[in-house]
Amino acid sequence: MLANAIAEAQKVGLKAWQIEKADGLMTRLAVLHQNLLDAMLTRNLERLRECTAAAKFAGLQDEDVVKASALIAELAGSAAADEEERKEKEDAKWRKIWLAERLEKKREEEERRHKEEEEARKKGGHRVQALDFDKLLASIPPGEKFTDPDFPTSKWEAGEYAGHASRLSDKFQPKLQINGFNPADINQGALGDCWFLSAIACCAAKPGVIENLFQHQDEEKGIYVIRLFQYGVFRDIAVDDYVPMMSWGVPAYASSSAGDKEAWVSMLEKAYAKMYGSFNNLSGGHVNVGCVDMTGGTGDMISLEEQAEAINDGSLWARLKGLMVDGHLLGAGSHSGDDTPESAEKNRGIVSGHAYSVLRVEEIDGLRLMQCRNPWGRTEWTGDFSDGSDKWTQRLKKKLNWVDEDNGCFWMPFEDFVNQFSTIYTCLILGSEWQSCIVQSEWSGDTAGGCSNFDTYINNPVFRLRVKGKVRLMLVLEQQHISGKTTDHFAIQCQVIKKSNWRDRRPAFNFFTTGGYKYRREVTAVKEIQPDSDGDYYVRAATFEPNQEVKFWIKCYWKGDADAIKVWQE
Repeated sequence: MLANAIAEAQKVGLKAWQIEKADGLMTRLAVLHQNLLDAMLTRNLERLRECTAAAKFAGLQDEDVVKASALIAELAGSAAADEEERKEKEDAKWRKIWLAERLEKKREEEERRHKEEEEARKKGGHRVQALDFDKLLASIPPGEKFTDPDFPTSKWEAGEYAGHASRLSDKFQPKLQINGFNPADINQGALGDCWFLSAIACCAAKPGVIENLFQHQDEEKGIYVIRLFQYGVFRDIAVDDYVPMMSWGVPAYASSSAGDKEAWVSMLEKAYAKMYGSFNNLSGGHVNVGCVDMTGGTGDMISLEEQAEAINDGSLWARLKGLMVDGHLLGAGSHSGDDTPESAEKNRGIVSGHAYSVLRVEEIDGLRLMQCRNPWGRTEWTGDFSDGSDKWTQRLKKKLNWVDEDNGCFWMPFEDFVNQFSTIYTCLILGSEWQSCIVQSEWSGDTAGGCSNFDTYINNPVFRLRVKGKVRLMLVLEQQHISGKTTDHFAIQCQVIKKSNWRDRRPAFNFFTTGGYKYRREVTAVKEIQPDSDGDYYVRAATFEPNQEVKFWIKCYWKGDADAIKVWQE
């Protein structure tokens, strides 16, 4: 069409330079048209798009341009389908790789766990579930602080105090500790967890215990990783530094008497609350439970009402002194009543219904003295050998490093102690010389058989106990808390039975037991045991009532060869 137009223009006198210009345009259009045809033949989508665009821009409007556009649509659809197929194949490939990596990680984790369990068993220790602190730090957005997604204020059950929650790092710029981890640092707040704070003080009196709980911390980022013990395993628990606050801007719960710039007390209490589901679940408990959860030891309770003979003949004093000398932990509980300052006024400074730490047990110049601590950080014993007592001599003050300070710590005679308190809490710290074997089970459905008063008793879980050589065995039955609270437990008992009698439900055939059924998290029995001529022993664990369902653990501890004791469920 352009060539015809040029010829007609020449007839009417088109100038030579105009004709030359028109010829050049026609040549360029011809090249573009040929490129378009070549691209259509090769079916190269990108080249075809390029040539079609150039032809349209130059003004070509013939049928080849229309065909090229249709071909582009066809090729594009085919390319899209090809791309979709390619993506699906690529996704399938990566899914396969991801699954293989996941399975490999799972296998490695299982191998690691089994190795840890084996090493822990050989060392008498416990398995550890550690967190990757570097990975935690890397998850914090640049310029921001750590916020714990697993324990927000909505889970605290801290009442009005949660509404005033603030970061310690925003208000006080604290350090983990200022002058070490000192029992005198601990101040109880508005939460009724005197038992746990007393346990903290017990642990703080033993060098290295609290320090070892804090695995990692970054005060500026507001993140702390604390290692606590639960059901046979040490678990790393990460928390941020938000804490419940009073409306006037001070921590509502546990804090440090060293000042607002020391964080360890508040952070340890928060990690413990997270482990049990809420702060409210810490209201009420026993000192031995807190000590066990911070050390991995084994706890027990001594009712002083049942110890009259041991108190009179001196064996209880000898026992307490021996426990303290061996590095174990002790706490105490006062007689029931309202834990108010008013109750202390009636009991020479001892608060009713309250938990205390026992920090020292000393015998000097014929005197039997015990140093205790009130987790309030104030309100002390006012009787003999109190801070203001005239019983103190310069010799005693020097030997016991006596300090006259209203910090909750005080001395009192053993004779007064057994009258003012109703319970002694113990926690045995099991060192590397101890071996251990732990088996998990549960009372569920038919296996929740109850005590021997019921025909269903024989349905309770049974374990085989194999002994090699003579061994002094510490057998512990531990149950999981029912509702989250540390005091919410069933009455439980554990019995060891000889093979010839293990199917009989009559208590007369027990070889030894953990004692009567008790509403405790764990019950313990210690017995020197050796192989029986009839073969293995059998262990049966039971709740007092049938149909009480909960998980539990059979834990065996002993000194000697690692293979001296083996336990497994029948």
